[in-house]
Amino acid sequence: MDNVSSLDCLQLDSQSEVLDKDAAMVPLNCDTPIIGSKTEESEDEESMDWKSEDEESEDWKSRVEELEDEKSKDGKSYGECKYCLKVDKHPTQLCSYSYRVPKNAIVGESCVVACLVCGCLFRDSCCADCSVSIGHALLKDCTICGKKEEHSNFECPEREEKRKNSGFTYDPYTGSFSVEIRPLK
Repeated sequence: MDNVSSLDCLQLDSQSEVLDKDAAMVPLNCDTPIIGSKTEESEDEESMDWKSEDEESEDWKSRVEELEDEKSKDGKSYGECKYCLKVDKHPTQLCSYSYRVPKNAIVGESCVVACLVCGCLFRDSCCADCSVSIGHALLKDCTICGKKEEHSNFECPEREEKRKNSGFTYDPYTGSFSVEIRPLK
């Protein structure tokens, strides 16, 4: 970035006032970079920002693990985590599986794993649509009957009864529909 003297800033301020009165331009600010003067410096800063976000998430995970160890030493009983099935380590709401499930990890029956890339559900240990094994755990929640942690919408028994005579089938893992062609009655 170019160094600008205070005299230049004063001149810029007086010019910006005139331009602003005409309502032709937005007032200038001396701290604003000149358009098109982006250098390699800004690219390095962007990559450092990305690295710092990764480091922050790693720091956060380590802090949560430390807190979990402290809480479990306190003798508090949290019960079994519904995501990772660990007992008395942490409450379900603080489980790291809700952000990212490790590859080939076992999750509880009250949750499903959704792909972080495309959003489809996992079938076995990878995404049913794009075959990536990067996902996060979600607690099952049925909006049809209102039951939580028991089943999802696509597994609801009330939905199954209504769907028996339907010509449509839905694959909940990939989100795709298929139509059964039937003769007219």
